[in-house]
Amino acid sequence: MATNPDATISVSIMVDEQKNRVIWAEAGNDFVDALFSFLTLPMGTIIRLLRDLRQQSTLPATDLGCLSNLYRSVETLGSDHLWTDACEDMLLRPRNPRENFCNLLKVNVDDTKPKYFICPNADCFGKLSYYANARCRCGMTTDRELTIDCGSTAGSQDGVFLWGSTVYIVHDDLKVTTRTPTATVKLLNDLGITNINCIRERVLTVGLKDILILLERSLLSKTPLTDVFLTNERKLRVPPEDYQFVPCNISERKATSVEIVVVKILVKKSTGKVLYAEAKEDFVDLLFSFLTIPLGSVITCLSRDSSLGCVDNLYKSVESLDDKWFVEHSPLGDSSKMSPQEMKQYLLLNPGLTPKFGCSSQPFGLKEKAHRVTFKKRGRDVYSLIFHNNSPYFPGYTSSLEGVVAMDLVDPKEPSGRSGSGGFVKRPAEFQVYDDLAVLSSSIISSSVSFLKGLGEGVGAAMDDIEEHVIKITKQEALNLLKASLITKSALTTLLKHSSKKIKEEHPGEWSGR
Repeated sequence: MATNPDATISVSIMVDEQKNRVIWAEAGNDFVDALFSFLTLPMGTIIRLLRDLRQQSTLPATDLGCLSNLYRSVETLGSDHLWTDACEDMLLRPRNPRENFCNLLKVNVDDTKPKYFICPNADCFGKLSYYANARCRCGMTTDRELTIDCGSTAGSQDGVFLWGSTVYIVHDDLKVTTRTPTATVKLLNDLGITNINCIRERVLTVGLKDILILLERSLLSKTPLTDVFLTNERKLRVPPEDYQFVPCNISERKATSVEIVVVKILVKKSTGKVLYAEAKEDFVDLLFSFLTIPLGSVITCLSRDSSLGCVDNLYKSVESLDDKWFVEHSPLGDSSKMSPQEMKQYLLLNPGLTPKFGCSSQPFGLKEKAHRVTFKKRGRDVYSLIFHNNSPYFPGYTSSLEGVVAMDLVDPKEPSGRSGSGGFVKRPAEFQVYDDLAVLSSSIISSSVSFLKGLGEGVGAAMDDIEEHVIKITKQEALNLLKASLITKSALTTLLKHSSKKIKEEHPGEWSGR
C-alpha cells in the first residue's frame, strides 16, 4: 500500500486559552505512527524535506546545525569527486532502512520513491541494486528497472508501529502516553492547571504538510504542537540557537583508542576559532556518512541526548510505552515473529543503515540491517520483492519454493563492481573543510595565497595569528563531531575545544603534546 499524499488524520487538541498554548493532543495510532516514523528518516532525507518545505513557503531556509552545509557540499562537489554517480544520490536521497514499513503509513513524510534495478546479463540474473547504472561484477550495469508488486511486511492492517485499540496523548513537547483519566489528571496537575474550564478542545484535520512542519519543529522547538497548530505561518520563524554543547563521554569499555583519521586544523589564536581543516578522503567520508544515518540511530549513538528540539522525547516515548501497544511483525516467508521489544529497537530506536550504505570511516558500529532479498515473478516484467531480515531477531531466510529467486545486492559505491572502496569519495583526494563543515576540493583552489585571503577575518594580514593543530579522530571525537554538526554552526571549533586527542604545533615542523 502506497501512502496517499492527500490522506488526512483527525487530531483533537486541548488548548489552554489563557496562555494560548496546546496542552496536549489526543489521536489514534495513525498520528503517532507518523511521528515515530521520524526516527527512521536518514539525516540527508530530513535536510532535503526541510529545504523543500521552506521553498514552498515564504519562510527563511532552515539550516540544521552544519548538516545543511554538508548536504550542499555534496551537491557542489557532484559526482566528479565521488566514486560513482549513485554515490551522489545515496547522500542526497538516502534510502530509509525501514521504507517497507513506512510505505504503509497513512501519512508518510518521506517522498523517496523506492526503485530497484537488476543486471540484464542472464548469467548474473538476480543481481539487485537500489540505483540505476550500478556496476555489476560482470562489468555490465544494473539498468533494467523492476516493476514491483509491493507486498506488505506488516503483520497487521491495524497499525504500522502501534495498535489502534486505544487513544494516545501527545504532549506539546512530543512525549507520548496512552490516554486514561488518571494520566489526564496527573498531566493537568503537572502543568499547574486548576481550572478545567479554561481548556478548549479543537478537532483538526492534519495532512502531509502539517506532519512535515511537525518534523521541522520537533528538531528546533520545545513546543512543536503549539507552533504548528496555533501559530500563524508568517510568524513561524526559526528560533534563535541557544544550545549549550555537552560533549559525549563514552565509557572506557565502549571506547576505542584506534584512530580513524588524522586531521590538520588551522586556528586563529586570538579567538580560538577554527579557520579550516586540511583533510583527506577518509575524513570527508566520515562527514558525508552522517547524511545516511537515521535519526533514531543518531540519538542512540549520542546516548539518547541529541539536544535537538524535543525529538529526544519521541525516542524516549518509544522506550517507555508499554510493549503491549506495539504491533508484532512477521516477515513474509518467515515463521518467526518480532516481539514488541525487539520491534522497538529494530525499527525505531536503532534502524541502522540501508544495505550497502556502510562506510569504513564511520566508527559507530551501525549495521546494515535488512537482509536477504528474494523475488518471485508475478507477470510480464512484474515482480514481488520480499525482504527477509538477517538480524539478531530473525534467522536467515531459505526457500525451496518454486519460482522464488535469491537476490544479491550490488554495491552502488563500487566503480568496478568488485573491490571495496569502503566510502563515497574518490581516492586519493584532498579537501578543505570549513568550521561550518562546508567542504571544498583542493583541486578547484586557484592558489594557496588566494585561498588564505578569501578566509577573511584579517587572516591575510595577520599570518602570525594562525597556529596549526592535529586532531586524532577516534570514536569519542567522531561522536562529538556528529553532535556538533547537529546543533552548532562551528563544528570544528567545538570539536577542537572538546578533543582529548589534539596536538599543537609549537614550532614549525615539530609536533609536541599539549
